Amino acid sequence: VILETVRNLAHKAFYKKVQNKILKAIFSKPSFILADSILDLVYFQLLLWLGFLFTPLQPLFLVVILLVMFYVKKCSVMWNLGPEDDLFRGSTVMFLSIVLLFSVYIFALSLVGYAVIGLVPSAECGPFQNKSSILSVLT
Repeated sequence: VILETVRNLAHKAFYKKVQNKILKAIFSKPSFILADSILDLVYFQLLLWLGFLFTPLQPLFLVVILLVMFYVKKCSVMWNLGPEDDLFRGSTVMFLSIVLLFSVYIFALSLVGYAVIGLVPSAECGPFQNKSSILSVLT
């Protein structure tokens, strides 16, 4: 995120200094790429969902990272980037992001379900030691 902000700042400075129309056409104004931001959020949300079972402190760190990323990207967009030339159709982007989020949720749910039902916990340490599965603690 920080490297992207620095790259956008350098790109904006170069774009303002260039007087040649050909170079301005090649190096267009930097703009916010919505698809990359959605993919970043979905990736971190998958890590957060999987972290609840496997590493209990990971979701806390991910929430802090997501908050920092949000404010850094917000500042980068406000200072460095211009409005998008081609407007996205909001309904298409919203539908695709919901489908992507649902598929990632099903993937995370299947992994956690397999871990709860199928995997044998460690016999030497952990809260589920000497149990046949995590599900046997709940039943």
